[in-house]
Amino acid sequence: MHLVELSILHQVNLISDELYEAAKYNCHEDYINYSINNTLCVTTLQAIKECLLQVNLEQILEPQCAFASGKPKEVEWDLRGQELKTMNYLLSETKLPELQCRGFTYVLAYKWLNDDTVRKALHVREGTVDSWVRCPKALSTYTEDVTSSVAYQKNLTETGLRALIYSGDHDISVPWVATYAWIKALGVDVFDEWRPWYLDGQIAGYQVKFMNDKYRLTYVTVKGAGHTAPEYKHKETLAMVDRFFARYPI
Repeated sequence: MHLVELSILHQVNLISDELYEAAKYNCHEDYINYSINNTLCVTTLQAIKECLLQVNLEQILEPQCAFASGKPKEVEWDLRGQELKTMNYLLSETKLPELQCRGFTYVLAYKWLNDDTVRKALHVREGTVDSWVRCPKALSTYTEDVTSSVAYQKNLTETGLRALIYSGDHDISVPWVATYAWIKALGVDVFDEWRPWYLDGQIAGYQVKFMNDKYRLTYVTVKGAGHTAPEYKHKETLAMVDRFFARYPI
């Protein structure tokens, strides 16, 4: 956890003023390399962790549910039941209800992507690929050996590239303030200050633009979106990307 992440937890009322101040004071604003012998820091961080146990950190306004990551038979029983229920609604004339958990809809991806007709349309050669899975278990063995990409990104600021970076503003797993701090660490200058952007006459989020000689970077937040912004706000995100590629003002 970084200071900016702690601050967003406080700003959205997931932790109290007292916990926020205690964490800063007891941990000396270092929530990664603190000493395990620092009892006050450890106790405070544990209290914060308990406050977040049942919070969906990818979209704090949605319920925390089982994660549909493995094959359907490996998914929690409630997801399997929801799959059948959802399929029944899809095959009927009844309007599909709002599902309690977003992860329930992921199960349908297995039905679709493992369908022979779909695999043929995607030119998946028979016998070369087993059943599609949303998150292969092989990913769990990945060893992180690059702790920061800032140095690599700084190299790009010396080019004539145009970059678009966006964040859902209800994501705590990678909060927008952390991404904003990361962008500022690149050493690029603001040339268009923080301001709202609109879709259908309503504020869809906020944007700020940076530059370094010929390099241009636009940072956009998507209001109400979670970690994977297009999943939560597809209309707004599509409009944002379309405008960027068309070189229209976002």
